[in-house]
Amino acid sequence: MDVLKHRKNERIGRLNRRVQLHYATETVNTYGERVEAWTSLGTFWAGIQYRTLASKETPESGQETAVQKVEITIRKNALLDENWRVYHDGRLYEIETVSESNDRALQVLGCRQIQAATLSTAEGGFPVGGLAFTETFSGTASDRITVTVYGGLVPTDKARVFVFLNGQFISQYTIQGAAIVFAGFTIEATDTVVVTFFI
Repeated sequence: MDVLKHRKNERIGRLNRRVQLHYATETVNTYGERVEAWTSLGTFWAGIQYRTLASKETPESGQETAVQKVEITIRKNALLDENWRVYHDGRLYEIETVSESNDRALQVLGCRQIQAATLSTAEGGFPVGGLAFTETFSGTASDRITVTVYGGLVPTDKARVFVFLNGQFISQYTIQGAAIVFAGFTIEATDTVVVTFFI
């Protein structure tokens, strides 16, 4: 963490990138279910050092993915902890470690990119970066569900919306505002639908 070795003025001057800090909140959807949503605390100046770019294949998917690790230095924020996320330049990072400079003026966040770049072109592969919002629906018998996370602002571009029915990726739906409308079938109360979208 060489950023900690420089004089204070030099370190502050190296905070020349803009990042957003996001923390998790819990909301209740229209079906009374508790769902997790991410809220932005704001945009902050940061210094960024890219550490590694490794490739690995996950045994579950058989896909090779790019794993990005970075160190992000910001002015100390007493609210921040390791459960938060950082958004920068179209990518979302999970905070793995938090350390402080000797004078406690800065924090260094050891981060891992959590929307890894999918190097294959498999159907249903998630896009690189972007803020992800997920909502789970069950106990509903209908031909549509209404998304409430992120204020129900579902992207109109289906390439950024992923719908899973009982764990299987499906594409037989249309997007009508905050509603996901299924084409040619209805879901049963015993079904589980997961909607994930990226902005």
